[in-house]
Amino acid sequence: MALAPKPILELRPDPRDLAALEEALAEYPREIPKVLYRGLNAGIRTIRTQAAKIARKELGVKSSVLKKRLWEHKASAKQLRAVLIGGSVGWPVGAVATRYRPTATGVDVRIGRHRLHVEGGFEATMPTGYTSAWTRRGRARLPLREARTDSVTEAIERAAALPAITQAGRESMSKRIARETERALERIHRRHNRGASR
Repeated sequence: MALAPKPILELRPDPRDLAALEEALAEYPREIPKVLYRGLNAGIRTIRTQAAKIARKELGVKSSVLKKRLWEHKASAKQLRAVLIGGSVGWPVGAVATRYRPTATGVDVRIGRHRLHVEGGFEATMPTGYTSAWTRRGRARLPLREARTDSVTEAIERAAALPAITQAGRESMSKRIARETERALERIHRRHNRGASR
């Protein structure tokens, strides 16, 4: 299992937004990268929020916990792209489970409203008081291996929700670019008016 975080989705400026922006700020090209990176960062924030909601539905893990394994690589004026990065390792079952139920083939684990079946697993409490679902490697009693949930990245990919998440991010980006364009023009006009009044 790969342990390194994995890029889930990359957001770049939409050609239509870029064309409209270049037309509106044709006389002030230095403002264009500023407007774009603010729009991209608004879009990637929306994508992260939507991705956390999808993963929560898939895994049953709280959004506040999920977001700790979803990172935004933000855009800048020099690098006009934003990336959502997701963790590639799931959570130890003992850290998120609320109930365990033995079955004929293993143990069912309750995580929020969700059920995770651990094939060949069993519930056990360690001397420290930590309870989780465990499996054995082979027939030997030890070592035990703690069961894990899917990673946030696996959950998002399994839900096949990337197109919808991307669309939500693009809409948020376009709206922010439109607002930032208006603000840039207002700032420019104020500067010109101040200069003319002197």
